[in-house]
Amino acid sequence: MTREGAKTVEALLQKACVLYSGDLPSVTETEIAELQPQIRNWKMIEENGESSSTH
Repeated sequence: MTREGAKTVEALLQKACVLYSGDLPSVTETEIAELQPQIRNWKMIEENGESSSTH
C-alpha cells in the first residue's frame, strides 16, 4: 500500500457509519470486492434476505 493509500484508509477508519436511508444505490458486488481489502474488519452480512455491512 502506498503512503497516500494508508492515509486514505486511516482517514476512513476515523469516520463513523451513517444509517442507510434507502435513497442511495447499493454497493455492487464489484465495489465490495474492491473496497473490502481496504477496510479492516469490514464484513458483509446476509440477514432476512438483505445484505448489510458491519465494521
